[in-house]
Amino acid sequence: MSTHNVSLVQALLGGAVVRPAEDAVGYWSPATAPINWCESDYEVSLFVAEFWNTITNLAYVVVGGAALRHRGLSIRLMCAAICCILTGIFSGLFHATLYLEHQRLDEVFENGILIFLCYDDKNGAMALAHFAIATAGILHIESIRFCEIHLVTMIFITIYKFAKAATNVPAVQRAIHISAAATAAGFASWLVDRTCCRLVSTPHGFFPFNLQLHAWWHIWTALALHQGFVASRLLSRLAKQD
Repeated sequence: MSTHNVSLVQALLGGAVVRPAEDAVGYWSPATAPINWCESDYEVSLFVAEFWNTITNLAYVVVGGAALRHRGLSIRLMCAAICCILTGIFSGLFHATLYLEHQRLDEVFENGILIFLCYDDKNGAMALAHFAIATAGILHIESIRFCEIHLVTMIFITIYKFAKAATNVPAVQRAIHISAAATAAGFASWLVDRTCCRLVSTPHGFFPFNLQLHAWWHIWTALALHQGFVASRLLSRLAKQD
């Protein structure tokens, strides 16, 4: 953890230059990732840098696994579900170790989820090409936060496309509304944790305990993705009927 607050611009665009030091030494020290979240390092276990930020990634694995259990899933949605599972795995490894390579793979697959959800089944090749380009950008562009810019853009585009396609489909509309609300709650949690750590953690903050808002980002966005899978399956089914 660092109680050093960063500005909104730094939080969104700071990249590798925004990296406060660890506040404790553990099994995986020294950290190599460019970000240290608000949770105290190695507070719960010597072997897990950010305990709550690590275990809440199980939510992504559960959501992706649940999506894969549905029969007749398109290859595109299979790719999205696999990316969701891999996001949970690599995000968990990132928060457990604070290693840069795990962070980058986490970023690759979280963007992959949105890419494969955004495209329809007829444009699978375009989705794969987009995923390859985004992966190259995430792995090689460090001057700005390419990952965050691309991810936020894909979130807005995906929600807009789903909402437009679901005009006369109440079940899809409900899923999109829940997904959008959960995404907003998750982003608010992410942003406050990143920019206002002094206010939401002890001993400097207003609360007697750390609110663990980045862990809540995982929970809220996992819910949003689950509803995204629900909406995408329903829209794919309707497209096949036309």
